[in-house]
Amino acid sequence: MEQEKVMAMDKKEGLDKLHNVFQLLEELGLEASEEQKAALRKMEREYVTQEAVFLLNQKLTPMLKKLRTSFSCRLRKQGEVIMVERKKSNETIEGGTPTGAGRCLVKVTYPDGRVTCHRTVTDTLVEVVKYADAKRVRDLKIRMMGENIISDRLFDNLKHRASQKDVGDGLYVNAYSGVNTKYEQMMTINLRLRLGLRLERVLVEVG
Repeated sequence: MEQEKVMAMDKKEGLDKLHNVFQLLEELGLEASEEQKAALRKMEREYVTQEAVFLLNQKLTPMLKKLRTSFSCRLRKQGEVIMVERKKSNETIEGGTPTGAGRCLVKVTYPDGRVTCHRTVTDTLVEVVKYADAKRVRDLKIRMMGENIISDRLFDNLKHRASQKDVGDGLYVNAYSGVNTKYEQMMTINLRLRLGLRLERVLVEVG
């Protein structure tokens, strides 16, 4: 785990340097080449993957071990994640769902210390996009289903349209994806816009 942490820090340092180069080019009125842009996107993907591996090993694995033994996580209305003692396998906790019926959500810690963990990852994605400013996220040109994840129009396909969520300024975020994809998208937004967020996957049992 320590080696993974060092690798993630090394990639972050290299990525920061590359971002500084792009910022300098922009200040000089110069345009980066397609090869340079591709190199930046590749390094960002590698960092997101490495960071995700480290966070999973550090946070999710110990939690899974606890879930398999004597504890379970619950998510309260205010977004607080708590550990509660399990009852027998054929019982429920406080009249809620049967123990073991957990799912993965994303907890967000903001630079000011505020913490949120919505009951759906879609709601968390919407919050992060709004915090970052939907127009800035649109300019990142993150692709989803062959189009920008941020759009100013609703899809013709009703099924896909239902997954589009209003993020203000007449823009919609495409949330037609799984938890892993949404998590990676939020990591990319956080990294490229330097939001300073701490994103963590948490396994919870919603009651």
